[in-house]
Amino acid sequence: MKDLLFKDIVRWLTNDLRQESWTTVYKDLDLETDWFRICGILVPKDLKSKFLEHGEWSLNTTQFKPDFVHYADEDPKYFRWGIDLGYEPLIYQRFYNNIYPTTYEIIEEFKLYFNLYFDSKSNTYIAVDDYSNENTIIVKTPNEIKIRTSSLREFLSAKKMSLGLQLDYFRFSSLEFETHNLNEDDYFENVGKDFCYNITFQKSDYFNEEAKKINSRLLAKKIISDFSKFKPKHWTDKFENKEYCDFIISEDIDTGQVITNTCNPDKLADFFGKNPDSPQFLTSIFFKREVLLKYYQDTKKYTVSDGTLFYKGSWHLEIDNNHPNAILVYLGDLGRNLPYEEQLYWRSFNIPPNGYMSEVKFNRDFLSISNPPRSLDLIFKSKFKTFKINWLEKFGFSLFNELAEKDYHCLKSIRLPLYEDNSEFDNLILNLTKILIDYINEKELNKRIKTTDKNVQGIGKLELFLKETYPSPQNVIPFLRQLQRLRSKGSAHRKGKDYLTILKELGIENKTYLESFEIILKKAIKAIDELNEIEHDV
Repeated sequence: MKDLLFKDIVRWLTNDLRQESWTTVYKDLDLETDWFRICGILVPKDLKSKFLEHGEWSLNTTQFKPDFVHYADEDPKYFRWGIDLGYEPLIYQRFYNNIYPTTYEIIEEFKLYFNLYFDSKSNTYIAVDDYSNENTIIVKTPNEIKIRTSSLREFLSAKKMSLGLQLDYFRFSSLEFETHNLNEDDYFENVGKDFCYNITFQKSDYFNEEAKKINSRLLAKKIISDFSKFKPKHWTDKFENKEYCDFIISEDIDTGQVITNTCNPDKLADFFGKNPDSPQFLTSIFFKREVLLKYYQDTKKYTVSDGTLFYKGSWHLEIDNNHPNAILVYLGDLGRNLPYEEQLYWRSFNIPPNGYMSEVKFNRDFLSISNPPRSLDLIFKSKFKTFKINWLEKFGFSLFNELAEKDYHCLKSIRLPLYEDNSEFDNLILNLTKILIDYINEKELNKRIKTTDKNVQGIGKLELFLKETYPSPQNVIPFLRQLQRLRSKGSAHRKGKDYLTILKELGIENKTYLESFEIILKKAIKAIDELNEIEHDV
């Protein structure tokens, strides 16, 4: 039987809504036997008692727009929100006489306070902090708007106001009042410290619907307060209150226990006499290579390049990714460049020292010698980039089309496998194939080859073109065909005998995934070198 006394809503009203993760500030939903309306407004603290005097709404969303307020005995006055009552909107309606769809919006002041970005795909407003971390603050659906409660209360604190939620709920029943032990004249009300409500009852047979013989209506209000100990943030807070992790710097030669030290740069030694009894700022800290997986998997935000990890719009970290078995970072850089949360992530991959930094890193940092990368994935990306520029200058067209925006990740995520994992290897093959085969510039090749065979596609067209060049490369086409077959027989389809055959051809049968991809990258680099050696077309 329908609960016409709204016991669930009354129970919700008496709860401490400050503890909820999300607060619904707008709702307009009509179900068959339930109608819901919620509208939140900003209430000055000196109007809190007046706001809670009764359940009837003080204002609704349709009343907010810049306008004049007219008086009986004085000239009209212009008000930002068209009202002279002390309240302010959090949500406002935009109505266009039904010519255009009616919309409900969050006030600009709130969106600007948190510098919110609207993601039209998810219908959410997102805040991006100083470290480029994203947090969803507002969620919109066609019938509801929710705000993260902690953010809402921060805004209320800044405004020195409270949120006043106004509720208008109808519930319908197919039964008579007597069945519910109620009368049409019954009236219930209650006023608490931060809420008030009243419940009334009516016949609603005018709907001529069996499910709507009678109804009850709840008009209610609820106050959500600001933070009692609010302290405005200052841009220097992140430096003054920053925390630092300890990282493994060595192992005790007598006990074998790891020795750790803070990465706080202010507590580390340098070459000018600072903190002489502490480890050097430039102490190499070792990490498992898997630490980079997080960054390769989110190429929209992160870029792993030769010697550097970038987080778009935020921090960057100098790394040694030319080391064959680990990723190395200077101890002081971990503390200076990474936020504490990111330090915690890196610490989970921290291992005891295992050898020395790569020769490339040593030459660059200590001898000021410009060294090309040694890691095959970095070599490939560097040579591929240089090749595209050289080819365009030499022949006047691009041999490979520019990657589409949604395929940028294919090149950025090329790496030596971080795990002995089949899915990672398959994805690397798919990405390498897309770069070197799917993006062959067939349109330009068509202008430079002669063939009437419509079955000749990307690699075939490139083969015809290369036959007319000098010197004519010998390994490019065989490698590309092998790579294409590896994708089609393995990464893109069920693996069978043909897959094993192509592994043998490539010389990677019974190899680890790391060894296999290194061999494939060597062949790719050799192919690029041969293309670079072409002087002209004959």
